[in-house]
Amino acid sequence: MTGEMIHKGTVSRIEIFTLEDTRHIHLRMHAPTVDRARPGQFVMLNTGEDHFLDRPLSILDWGNEHISLLVQVKGPGTESLLKWSEGRKVEFKGTFGNPLVGGRENPELNIDLIAGGIGIVPIHFFVREEIRRSTSRGLRLFFGAETQSSLGQIEGHLSISNLRDSVRYMGVPFRESGLNVVEAYVQHLDAGNSPGHVIACGPTGMLAVVQRAILDRDLTGELVLEERMACGRGMCLGCPVELIIDGERAMRRVCIDGPSFPVGRGREVVFT
Repeated sequence: MTGEMIHKGTVSRIEIFTLEDTRHIHLRMHAPTVDRARPGQFVMLNTGEDHFLDRPLSILDWGNEHISLLVQVKGPGTESLLKWSEGRKVEFKGTFGNPLVGGRENPELNIDLIAGGIGIVPIHFFVREEIRRSTSRGLRLFFGAETQSSLGQIEGHLSISNLRDSVRYMGVPFRESGLNVVEAYVQHLDAGNSPGHVIACGPTGMLAVVQRAILDRDLTGELVLEERMACGRGMCLGCPVELIIDGERAMRRVCIDGPSFPVGRGREVVFT
């Protein structure tokens, strides 16, 4: 965790769009007091006076005194963001959580990245950071959404086309292809393609299948978990996750021990 500082900033850009009847918000904030943010980390955003608890939101990108978020509108807290406009003063805490490691000890390690829906957020940040670092490793990105239209909208908002010179990209629209992103990825592995490391973020069911693929093939990986939380600092004990580490069961907290958890070779997340 890099700090618990309260940051004050200003909305510099806000775009609202709808995917499969669910509204999403692409939010960019000028926040000069954030000295560092890393892929996989999150902030606790104050969504307004009517909401007592801050909302944990994964970071989409950071740099040049700005921090970006991609928010799926799920309830009253995130719905309040629909009323925001450019120039609004904002307040948030963070950054929180352990960042993605991505095999940094081996800069030549090839990495497969699997994202489902809004799970693209930390994956997108990781890819951007790798490009900024001028990495020489091979990156393959598998991104799944419900329809080709949804896929195209998110690709447009995240400027995925700008990444394609550096990343081998496969978009998987479920309705048109008949495959979800994990099924497409397992087919890719079954065809003899083997990564050095796997990073995934998305719905729980998706992560469980990715983890099984990692364990069955003796790979290493990281799963980015999403969980409801009240404080983001481990005090409320509201975001527990069970792990198996070298055969022993252990409880951890998503906010301070995650949200990224290494899996493979003696480590796995217990999905119920």
